[in-house]
Amino acid sequence: MTNVMVIPMSSGEYVLQIQDERVASDHRVDLPLRLLDELGVSRDRAKDVITRSVDWFREQDEELPLLVNLGTTWDQHPDFRRFLAEELSDGD
Repeated sequence: MTNVMVIPMSSGEYVLQIQDERVASDHRVDLPLRLLDELGVSRDRAKDVITRSVDWFREQDEELPLLVNLGTTWDQHPDFRRFLAEELSDGD
């Protein structure tokens, strides 16, 4: 089982802590407000966006970098945009 914790640091910056049975890791996440606006979600759902982003990286079999710029990922990967839009559209 994996435990994911998102800690707000400043406007658009977060610390992401991931811990599973084998390893724990800390990451810094940059989440631009434009990404939330384009998704049509409120600022208070930033943690949901980050958590769902971790799921996308896992599905890609990509290791999460220490510095995660979700704006860059958003701009470079149309499948990331679709994934987040689908995951967050139901208001869950």
